[in-house]
Amino acid sequence: MKLPAKSRLEHVRKLNMCTNCLRSSYTVESCVSDGCRECGRKHNTILHFRERESSNIDQVNHSKPLEKSVSDVSVTNERNNISETERSSVTTHASNKEKAEFLLSTALIDIKDKFGKFYTCRLLLDSGSQSNFIRKDLCNTLQLNKQSVNIPVAGISQSSLNISEKSKATIQSKYNAFKIELPFLILDKITENLPISKVKYENLQIPKNIILADPTFHLPGQIDLLIGASMFYELLSIGQVRLGDHLPILQKTKLGWVISGGVPYHATDRANKQQ
Repeated sequence: MKLPAKSRLEHVRKLNMCTNCLRSSYTVESCVSDGCRECGRKHNTILHFRERESSNIDQVNHSKPLEKSVSDVSVTNERNNISETERSSVTTHASNKEKAEFLLSTALIDIKDKFGKFYTCRLLLDSGSQSNFIRKDLCNTLQLNKQSVNIPVAGISQSSLNISEKSKATIQSKYNAFKIELPFLILDKITENLPISKVKYENLQIPKNIILADPTFHLPGQIDLLIGASMFYELLSIGQVRLGDHLPILQKTKLGWVISGGVPYHATDRANKQQ
């Protein structure tokens, strides 16, 4: 069930997320992402309230320093007045002025092909996107039915492309009975391999009782699917573990525990290569 704007705002506050880009660990004043497309205020469009209520959203998340900035790719269907957002690149800065990496929430899930057989693939959870995306090669491998669309995609660098196809697919958790059919826009490539460089797993001290949605989260790998905001909140479960200052956060979901947040540069493979 989709949450109303007020309930979404309460959930965002509870998780200590930025109300503009819906990510953790820094303040809304420092956020460089675009504001609401409805009223222009500095909050996410999916948190838009009517009239005076929208001003309440701009008064949260005032406690933490800037740790990252995000570049977005905006997707707009002009005829149907539909707006989509895809996260395209991430740069990070630790508060101690040391370069850092930023882990985005990934999960391994099973996806069903045309004949009912399931395959394992890797997805990215992105609360800043208003659509779901699937990699074209995967869609072809699964032999999923496609429909023609015409959605122009424009990035902040003024580059653009048209999304010409969409599909539907059933995904299910590897760790419980959760299963759902979702719509996807089809892209040749969703993003670069994530994370950008290998992260030292042992430095994060993840509790042994945590069942990770993606046990390979620390290894650079291909992203096959992107799940956007329309499903993001429905996947969240009660449960969060903070691993420490300037370290990622573990969030419980219906797909298992996902990990997201800054990682000190010295805990990455790139630091070793420069020594």
